[in-house]
Amino acid sequence: MSKRSARESFFNDDDDDDKTSPKRNRTHPSEWGLAEVLAECGCSLRRVEEDDENGQPNIDLGCRLEAKVTPTTLCSSLNALLNEMANGVDPNNAKILDSLEETLSSSLDDERDGDNTNNHAGNILLRRMLLPMYRLRGEMPPMSQMSQMSQSPTKPNNNNGIKVESYSLVQVLLRIDTLQPRLLTNLIQLLPQITSRFEPDTTIHEDIPRLIFSNIRWLDHILDAGTLTNSFSECLTVLASSSASCPKTKGVLLDAISTLPDVLSDYQGGHAVLATLQMLRVEDPTLLVPCLDAIDSLPLSEREVEIVMRDALEALANVEAWGLPALTNFLINNCPRGNGMAKEVIEEFRKLPLGSAESGDRGANDTEALMIEALSRGFAHRSDLTSTLLKAMKETDQGYHKPADIWLLACCASASHNRSQVKSIFRSKANDGGFTSQMLRESLCGNGVALTSLFGTSLCDLADSLLRCSDSEACELGVTLYEVLFEEFEEPMQRQEVVGSLVTHVGAGVGFRQSEVDAAMRVFSSIVSKKKDVNQEMGRGALRPFMPFLTSMLENLDHMTPYQVRNLFILLFTVGFEDEQGILGQMVGGSPCSEADIIIRKYLCQNEYTKKQIGIIGAVSYAVSMSSLLLDRHNDSNGVIDSAACVPSIAAANGTCPIKGMIEFALAHCKPSKSTTSLQTIDVRSLGNSFSDSCAMAFLLHELGHAVRSGKLISSLREWLDDHFQGEFEQRYIGDFDVENSQDTKVVKGGYDKSRSRGGSQQPSLLPTNANELAILNRSSNNSLAPPGEVRYGLYGTDYVVYIKILPLLSSPCVLERELLPVQLCPMFSLMAMLSDARNGGKGLSEIDALLECPMILPSTECSGVEFNDLSVSQQWVTTSSYYFATCWVRELINAFIHAETPTTSLDRTKNRSTSASSQGFHADTKKRIVDRLSHLVDLEEELRFTSSKCYAFAPPGLDVLTPPKELFESEIDIETLSESVVSNVDPNELTESAANKASKDAKKMEAKRAKQNEKSKQKRLTLKSKYERTLADRAMEQLRPLDPAVCIALGFPELSVMGESNSGGTQQLSALALSQLHASNVAGPVTLLLLNLLNNTLSSVLSNKKGVHFKLGNDTRPKEGPKNYNSNPYGIEQAIGSTKEFNDVVLSSCDVSQKECFKMMIVFLEGDVFSSVFEHLAALAQLRGNAQSGDANTERRIITTARSLFSCITTIVGSPKLTRSSTGKRIFAAILKALSEGDKGDERPRQVPADIMAKMLSNLFDIIQEIVTGSYTDDIDFAMDGVLCMATICDCSRRLERDKSDSLDKDKNAYQDGDDVKKKLADVTNSLLRRGWPEDTKLNMNNVGKMLSLLIENSYTAIPTSAQAAVQTDIGSIGRMSVLRLLVNDVLNELPNTDKCKGPVDLFQTCTHQSFGCYYSVVLSYLHKELSTIFESSLGKTKNPSVSKKTLEVLHELISMIQSLFNLTRKNDVLAKKHPLLQQLKWGSRFIETFVLKAIPFFHVHFQHHQDSILIIIGDLQKASRQLYHIIAYGKRVKDANLAKETPRTKKALELFIHKVKALLKKNRCLTAMCKFCSDIVGIHCYYNSLLDPSNFQFEGTKTLKSKDINGTSLKDDETSVHDGHSDGEEEEDEDDDISVGSSEGYETDSQSVEG
Repeated sequence: MSKRSARESFFNDDDDDDKTSPKRNRTHPSEWGLAEVLAECGCSLRRVEEDDENGQPNIDLGCRLEAKVTPTTLCSSLNALLNEMANGVDPNNAKILDSLEETLSSSLDDERDGDNTNNHAGNILLRRMLLPMYRLRGEMPPMSQMSQMSQSPTKPNNNNGIKVESYSLVQVLLRIDTLQPRLLTNLIQLLPQITSRFEPDTTIHEDIPRLIFSNIRWLDHILDAGTLTNSFSECLTVLASSSASCPKTKGVLLDAISTLPDVLSDYQGGHAVLATLQMLRVEDPTLLVPCLDAIDSLPLSEREVEIVMRDALEALANVEAWGLPALTNFLINNCPRGNGMAKEVIEEFRKLPLGSAESGDRGANDTEALMIEALSRGFAHRSDLTSTLLKAMKETDQGYHKPADIWLLACCASASHNRSQVKSIFRSKANDGGFTSQMLRESLCGNGVALTSLFGTSLCDLADSLLRCSDSEACELGVTLYEVLFEEFEEPMQRQEVVGSLVTHVGAGVGFRQSEVDAAMRVFSSIVSKKKDVNQEMGRGALRPFMPFLTSMLENLDHMTPYQVRNLFILLFTVGFEDEQGILGQMVGGSPCSEADIIIRKYLCQNEYTKKQIGIIGAVSYAVSMSSLLLDRHNDSNGVIDSAACVPSIAAANGTCPIKGMIEFALAHCKPSKSTTSLQTIDVRSLGNSFSDSCAMAFLLHELGHAVRSGKLISSLREWLDDHFQGEFEQRYIGDFDVENSQDTKVVKGGYDKSRSRGGSQQPSLLPTNANELAILNRSSNNSLAPPGEVRYGLYGTDYVVYIKILPLLSSPCVLERELLPVQLCPMFSLMAMLSDARNGGKGLSEIDALLECPMILPSTECSGVEFNDLSVSQQWVTTSSYYFATCWVRELINAFIHAETPTTSLDRTKNRSTSASSQGFHADTKKRIVDRLSHLVDLEEELRFTSSKCYAFAPPGLDVLTPPKELFESEIDIETLSESVVSNVDPNELTESAANKASKDAKKMEAKRAKQNEKSKQKRLTLKSKYERTLADRAMEQLRPLDPAVCIALGFPELSVMGESNSGGTQQLSALALSQLHASNVAGPVTLLLLNLLNNTLSSVLSNKKGVHFKLGNDTRPKEGPKNYNSNPYGIEQAIGSTKEFNDVVLSSCDVSQKECFKMMIVFLEGDVFSSVFEHLAALAQLRGNAQSGDANTERRIITTARSLFSCITTIVGSPKLTRSSTGKRIFAAILKALSEGDKGDERPRQVPADIMAKMLSNLFDIIQEIVTGSYTDDIDFAMDGVLCMATICDCSRRLERDKSDSLDKDKNAYQDGDDVKKKLADVTNSLLRRGWPEDTKLNMNNVGKMLSLLIENSYTAIPTSAQAAVQTDIGSIGRMSVLRLLVNDVLNELPNTDKCKGPVDLFQTCTHQSFGCYYSVVLSYLHKELSTIFESSLGKTKNPSVSKKTLEVLHELISMIQSLFNLTRKNDVLAKKHPLLQQLKWGSRFIETFVLKAIPFFHVHFQHHQDSILIIIGDLQKASRQLYHIIAYGKRVKDANLAKETPRTKKALELFIHKVKALLKKNRCLTAMCKFCSDIVGIHCYYNSLLDPSNFQFEGTKTLKSKDINGTSLKDDETSVHDGHSDGEEEEDEDDDISVGSSEGYETDSQSVEG
């Protein structure tokens, strides 16, 4: 093809003939169109076929340029030519623009439609105009014509002689201002035409829309953006109408939406575009993501951003799941700051279906994973969203959290700078019940795929932090989170990280944080307890790959508690036993359990008890795990879940061989090593540690009892244990009576014969068959260890056949019997009881019921009285030890038989483990016998407390003898010898009369001095002795066998009822009961007190939020297992509740693990009428206290002691958040309240109770306690305070229920009228107690007077009116707490100086004395500060009404007057200016000023114009009062008081802030004179203060001479601290009285000229 000019190709139809140059046009320029203008400038629109390297037509070339023409020169030429034509032949280039529009409208037609053989995309003119232009090789344009446009690299081309430029013809035309608007509009309008030409079988026009978009993107400037925007909007609307039927059109629409931000990047008027995009999104939801991307890139105004955000928030609630990630990302990126939109965004995020039940499929998990990534990035970079989220979480009440909250907090914690705040929220929400384990499981379970990105970034770290918390609820949440992480993330590396973290917790917490170790072990136990049929990835097999991690915990055995050691061995054996060789292959070498087996045998061979204890636990754990596996194998093969009795005998025989071998090995190494010793060789000094060698055997028996109670031992093993220990127990501990020769009399609890007096016959009524034991009773024994003995503490009306040998064993010459066997008595009996108990598969307690009735041989009654000191040291030890083991024996008897009367839950019935008396094989009156044994227990504990305090050689098993203080053995000074030595020092030769008199006087002085020292030393020794003896008694009582919490059920027995056995319960019957009919022994009897104390301890244990104790162990000590695990099942694995339909079990199955045991115990107490019995005792005490006739001091003391125990129980119940934080807890709490307030029996199941009814029950309970406290006079302020604190707890519970809005009745304004009544009654009670006079020896302090005063002020609140008219008409005394504060300041505290030497008491309030002044002073000051905050948080502080603001200023002035009055008390009364009141002045005065500055000053800005005078008076008064703070600061500096110095920086900051804010207020309102006076005086104060800190003289020019002053404001006379010595006292007083006068606005210059001057 010949190379000809583009102009020639345009003007000549025949390309081969015409050689004429286009610049020599035959037409006139006035007739030129677009084509002629382009040709004139060197560009041709005609198609010229250029062949590619294959000889085919190249269709990817645009318009052709001349060889010397570039895009830059073309653009310049066109601009110049069009401008010339616009000024001449073509005004405004109208003809050119019409030609452009005509060219574009016809540019879609094929230029050679007639040539069917050449029909392709290259024939379309519009396409060529959009493609890059090209030119033939020739002479290159000069460098002067090169521009930035032409310097861009050309596209490579394989055609010889062709150079492709980077710009198309359309791009060049768009840079010409004359053509751009019309060209852009036409191009966009062509898009619908192009899409209408789309055909299914051809692709000719498909690339043209994309070429148009690429040409109009990123233009340098746009001349008519408005027209372009309208055109684009119309185009989008037209394209959307046909996009649903044509996929190709849908693609063009998507391209148009994505191009929109690039075209309108600088345009600020995109409202039409936003409306169009919103319409598109609504009509076609699939366009959501492109529309969001487009909007995200548009330059929007604040108003448009708000519109877009509102629309996006609306879409968030309705969009499908696939669109949530994009919408979430859009909201995070575009949420504006500071206009409140962040709160709305967070609230919508919290409504997202994160962690909901629907998100179980793969698609949902992928969507949530994308959302997590968007949220994590957003919270990492948007601090405003993060702070809004955290604030919203803090303000959400418990019960209103959703699963999405957990996800959002986890996303927030993925950023390291947010993690600490998220951890804090998790801890607080766990403690207040907002986040529970059940909620955590519902939120995270089934979403492991979605949460993958959060596993390593936040979830593991959160779990680690929660598990380390000392708070029990937060720690339990960490346990659940670790369990969920292990369940949901099945990858080996992820599970290895979880296991490694738990092992680290164990290693880090051992010896320091025991609760952390316990929690980590609970996680392992939970993982192991999962069944394979539930989840194939859980259970024993899931942990087996990580056995090396688990076995590494064996290194920490020496520092673990027994509970932790037990869990570790159970874990290792459970995971390691089940291998491929079967259950009996575990002993093969190389088994995972071989290491644990070696360690067990090694520790069993140790002599040290703490080491042997580990081996014992390991051996029993081995037995339980082995037996449990046998049961599981049998149950899995037969498909049944039954007791251990179902295991076939052959399998049992094969499986129990190694178990028996391990137990026998442990028994052999726990047997005592001592041999028998004669009586004469006994060393009295070794008696104190006599029981240490038997502790190992006792502990082994104790562990075997736990194993039996777990229900995991097979029947053959239980039978073997029963046969092994039953005969041994009978042989060692049970003696027989000679029934034929014994007299027909009965044993009494205080002695062996009911008819025999203390001085009666020594012949016993019951004769033992053993001669030595009979000799002890006859007091004819030659055993020097044995004190006089008696048969004691048998049950009345019973024929005794056997007795328990306690005294004979402890007084035996044989070391084995004296020191070893008594320690094993209770553990062995407990094991026998467990084996016989029907709950554990035994035959029933009827096999051992004779032991409940049989008496004991103990020291006689006189041995525990005054004659105790007459016994020898060894006999004292025997006596004390006898009472100790007798007390333990009776406690163990009660523990064993109490379950025969414990209510049975349906879960126990399902397991075939009933606990009724009939199921245990006997039908006797067990309740009466248990009550008798409780009475015996009270007597034994009293005798033990006495004897253990007097016997210094006794030490309970497991403890060493407590060394007495050495001061107890110091001798007194001999006064006579001392006097003689003084006189003998005088030389007789020099002895004159005066010298003799002097010596005599010195001797008398020395004698008096030494006598005084002896008396003081004697008192000191008596005090030390008393303290030492109390410690001895407390040690003995603490080491007793713990009582089972189920013993509290005895409170509901008819035998302990205050109305006798005929009691049917209820309020009416008790209220009608006369005082004479009350059973005094049951109302305030010792048995009742014992059970109430046990109930209180049990409730405190299960209802209180426990915190772990961080402590460090010594080298030779190990932590001991506390009584908390007595009633737990340490070897049992919790089983899921089956198909039972009982309400209680269904309710408990939905609770968290930490709450399940608590609620179960509460239900048992309800069904056992424990709480109704508490009500009976409360009502009886109220009647007794309300009786005008006061009883004797003993009765009053017993009543008060019982009442304090009852108060403690009620405080624990009502104050526990566990019972009010969940719906299940509220049901149980309502049932408890009904029993406590009305005395109803627990016959009905717990149900939901409206809030107003619960408030009524609380009010009734409050009335009963109020009657007990105030019914009659009491001089015991501690008793009164216990009652007040109990009533305060009831009031707090009423407030908690008032804040709860889960019940619709709570929204009724009258629903909590009873709650308001409770507050008022509490204020009345505290008011009456504060006005009452107390004995002179009563200590009045913050714990009693201070607390009651706080309750009085807190509950004397009067609601502040919300309406303006009511607020104006309300008296100041009827606003908030102003009335009671005014009373305490004006009528109480200000009256104290009027008493004699400020000693008090004040007539109105007898508790206000010099002793309690600090309590009154600090409490009232603190509430003045709180009242100031309350006023400004109410409608008075937020009003803009001038009349209402006047009332606010009056209240504020009253508060400042009161604080100034309090400051003057210490200023004018030196006797009251002690350090504690001064410290409280500094502390609360600074806080008052801080609150004043933060809340009152902004209020003044709003109302200054209306109340200028009042505001200036208030500021002046507060400034006067603040001067006292400067005096205190200076005083603290002089005396170097650390407490005052600690408060000084905050006080100085508050004072400086006050100065700054007041100056700004006065300056803004142009009060120049007031500001000048204020600033002048403030400068003087600062100079004065600085002079106090600098001893050198200082004087500020323009102010008065300043002098250092004391607390009372008077000048100091010390020359070193005075500023000027030459001033008189009169000048000093004048200086002090010259306060700042800003109280009047007269003469203030407020005009602008004075301000300028």
